[in-house]
Amino acid sequence: MVIKKFSAPTMRDAMYKVKQELGDDAIILKSEKVSKGGLFDFSETKYEYEITAAIDRAPIKAYTQKKQIKIPSQKEKAAVSAGGSSNRNLMNQMDNKFKVIDLKSDLKKIESKLDGMAKHIKYNEMPNLPDSLIPYYIRMKESSVDENIIKDLLMNLYMNFKGSEFSDTKLIEKTLLDLICDKLTLARVDEKRVYTGPKVIALVGPTGVGKTTTLAKMAFNSEFFGNKKIGLITADTYRVSAVDQLKTYSNITQIPLEIIYQPEQIKKALNRFNDFDVVLVDTAGRSQRNVKQLSELKQILYEGGIVDVCLVLSMTTRSKDQDDILKRFGAINFNRLIFTKLDETSGYGSLLNASVKYSIPISILTFGQNVPDDIEYANKKKIAQMILWPEKHIFE
Repeated sequence: MVIKKFSAPTMRDAMYKVKQELGDDAIILKSEKVSKGGLFDFSETKYEYEITAAIDRAPIKAYTQKKQIKIPSQKEKAAVSAGGSSNRNLMNQMDNKFKVIDLKSDLKKIESKLDGMAKHIKYNEMPNLPDSLIPYYIRMKESSVDENIIKDLLMNLYMNFKGSEFSDTKLIEKTLLDLICDKLTLARVDEKRVYTGPKVIALVGPTGVGKTTTLAKMAFNSEFFGNKKIGLITADTYRVSAVDQLKTYSNITQIPLEIIYQPEQIKKALNRFNDFDVVLVDTAGRSQRNVKQLSELKQILYEGGIVDVCLVLSMTTRSKDQDDILKRFGAINFNRLIFTKLDETSGYGSLLNASVKYSIPISILTFGQNVPDDIEYANKKKIAQMILWPEKHIFE
C-alpha cells in the first residue's frame, strides 16, 4: 500500500497530480485546504489544497507459495502414487503448511499497511519528521498537548540534533523531558508574602471540580503549612453538603471555621483570624459563562482584599472547555492553578497547555478523595513524564 500527499494551488491541479502518479485506481483518503509551509517554514502564510491518496502497488496474490519448493518430476510423482495414500497425505500436509505460512505473512503485511493508513488519517496535521520522533509526536497528541506546543517542542529538538543523535532514544527522551520542563511554570501557595497579617488564600472555579475537598486537604496536610495556625472560611452556602463537610473536618481537627452568606461579611470573618498564620477561603462553584455569578465572586475577593487566588480545574474537563474557563475566570485575577482528579484521566497535556498559553503557575495536584492525602505540590519532571508515559503513572 502506497500513501502519498499531493499539494497544488487548486483542487483540480491536486487531483491531476494524483491521477498522474497513482492512476485512476487511487483511493482518496482526505482532501482539505491547508496553510502552505511545513513545521519549519515561517514565511507569510498562504493556502493550497492537499489530497491524501492511497493505492496498492503490489496486490497480494491469493496465497501463492513464495518459498523455493522443488517441483516433483513425473518419475517422483509416480513413486509417490506407488507409495500409497500415506505419501499423498504427507505431500498434501506439506502444501497446506506452506500456504498457512504464506497466509500469516500476508496478514501481517496487511495489518502493517492498515496501521500506517490509520495514522495518516488520524494524525493528518503531523509534520514531516524523522521516523525516530514520530512516536513522541503521537504520545503528546494522545496526551492532549496542544498542536502548536508539540510542533514547537519538536522543532527545538530537531534544530539542536544532528546525524546519529536522531537514533539515540535515550538522548531524545532526555532532551524532550528537559524541553517540557522548561515550558512549565510552577509556584507554591506557601511562598513568603510582603504584607502583614495572615496569608489569605481563596479557591475559586467552576462547579464540581473539588474545591472544598482540596481546601480540606491543604488545611489538614502538614506538607503545606506545617504547624502554622490555620483558619477556614466558607462562602459556599449554596451547597449544604459543602458547609457540612467543612464543619465535620473542623470539629475533628479543631481548626476554626467561619461561614459567610454575603460578600461584605468576609471582612468580619477575616478580622476574627487576624492573629492566625493562614486563612483558607472556600467559594461556591461558578459557571464561567454566568457574568452575575462571576461578579459576586469578584466582590468577595475585593471586600476581603484577597490577592492570593487559586483557580481549581478538573483534569476531566475537555480542552476546549478548559480554555473557556481560563479565559473567562481571568476577570477574577487568579495567580495560581490547582488541578484535581488526576486519577480520573490518562491524558495530562492540559497541564502543559494551561501553563504555556496563560503563563499562570501550577501549584497543586490532587488525585483522589482521601483527606488529607492524595495531594502534592506540582513537580516539573513528574508532569513531563506523565505527559510522555501516562501508562506509568496510575494513581490508586
